[in-house]
Amino acid sequence: MASFGPLRRPAWKTARRWLGDGVRGPRFTDVEGHLQKAKEFFTKPALSYPEYKQQCESLRLFAFGGVCGGCVLSLFLFPPKSSYWATWSPWQWAQYVGSCFKTAPALFAAEKIETVSYQSILYPQRKVSATVPPASTVQSSPSKPVAPPKPRVLFVLGGPGAGKGTQCTNICTRFPHWSHISAGDCLRAERNDPQSKDGELINSYLKEGKIVPVEITVRLLEKAMQKDMAQGKTDFLIDGFPRNLDNVTGWEQVIGDRAD
Repeated sequence: MASFGPLRRPAWKTARRWLGDGVRGPRFTDVEGHLQKAKEFFTKPALSYPEYKQQCESLRLFAFGGVCGGCVLSLFLFPPKSSYWATWSPWQWAQYVGSCFKTAPALFAAEKIETVSYQSILYPQRKVSATVPPASTVQSSPSKPVAPPKPRVLFVLGGPGAGKGTQCTNICTRFPHWSHISAGDCLRAERNDPQSKDGELINSYLKEGKIVPVEITVRLLEKAMQKDMAQGKTDFLIDGFPRNLDNVTGWEQVIGDRAD
């Protein structure tokens, strides 16, 4: 008596059976055939329910692929601002794999490698040399007058009500060597000074509806900087200046390289 082994049906036939016994369409992997059936959904009315069902099944494949592709594309173009995505996104994985093949400098390098960080900007007094020459190599040299260090200036820009003054105040509170100077406050203080010649000139310009010359504004800013430098300030946050390219040109002409 002959024995028969277990009957095995190909996967594409099983998938077709899942669609329904009456469905007779292209194979599951036949993309061109499914595309033709999906087009018929809009151009050719179905003559029977099995034909209509096959059109829906073919259309569903492309709809599912389009939705998934759009979601993946949106994740790459507009990544969500979350710590989870920043840690596990494909871009981070690619950077991690690339960093594994980078060559790192030797532990005991012959030359000192210096890096610039925000610590060196906010704490300039901490910047010291890593190596100190021995006392025997130090040669006495005639004393020369040391020029005072240049003040460092950081312009704070933003629209009205953006919080420029609040942020500058917070920085100056945390870092005592920083000073906040407002261009508008300098102009108002100069206007209210009855003994100031620039104050009279500023009032005349404002009465005529003209813009105060940039040279006057820069001169007032420099005056405020010199006053704060006498109190030990080395870095300055200038708020409300420059407002246009003409202000930048005026700053370069008046201050030049006397400030960083």
